[in-house]
Amino acid sequence: MSRHSPSRRRQKSIAVLLGGAIAVWIVNWLGFGPTQTPKPTPKSEQAASVRTTKQAGAFDFYLLALSLAPAFCELEPSKKQCQRLNVLANTQTPLTLHGLWPDKTSARIAHCGAESLSLKQLKAAINPARIERLMPGAADGLAAYQWRKHGSCSGLTPANYFGEALDWTERLNGVLASVLAAGTGKTTSADGLRSVANQLMPGLGAAMSFHCKARPRRSSQSGSPMLVELRICLSKTPEQRIGGLRECAEVDRIDQGCGQRFSIDEV
Repeated sequence: MSRHSPSRRRQKSIAVLLGGAIAVWIVNWLGFGPTQTPKPTPKSEQAASVRTTKQAGAFDFYLLALSLAPAFCELEPSKKQCQRLNVLANTQTPLTLHGLWPDKTSARIAHCGAESLSLKQLKAAINPARIERLMPGAADGLAAYQWRKHGSCSGLTPANYFGEALDWTERLNGVLASVLAAGTGKTTSADGLRSVANQLMPGLGAAMSFHCKARPRRSSQSGSPMLVELRICLSKTPEQRIGGLRECAEVDRIDQGCGQRFSIDEV
């Protein structure tokens, strides 16, 4: 015959269950419990984050992406244009054209259905010497790729699209070349560059966003941020041409990867 009554056995069982529940709660609270697998994002939300438009001319503003060749080539040394990089060319044209991107605040704009641009068509659209000077790698496929992905959404002809992009690339080199040359091999800050840019071209500082990447492991300064690209926010005219500077804050374009201070690479 058991020495414990049914009521005492029930009390003991409840105590064991409560003790186990408290132990599990403590383990989870300390961070040692099983990890919960996050629920997959619904396909509708995934689609919304990468929306594109197929209608040429249906965009709100332009984003002019200008590369700093030494930093780009430190990350991509095998590119053909990097094998041709030299000090004189970089001093005269420190900002090279990556692309002119029609964009919207709430959606990505890309691949609006235009046919590919051949090298022959590119040479007919724009002076080959000019585009190679301001857009190294243009003849190696960069220009054709940028036209197919971005230029096709502008509503412009290839001649007008590249003409607008090259005109502004040349204009901004004229404004910023000496500033970038003075900062080569040194560290700087976004606030400092914006202040100087505003003195040289009113409104330019607010129209710029800075994009940095960490130096590769082979570098003696491995991991430190270097300025790889400037992106300039620009308005558009009713004719789809570039209108002028636009504040990047208005279209939610911000600096990326630069931190408090970053360096401007040298050839």
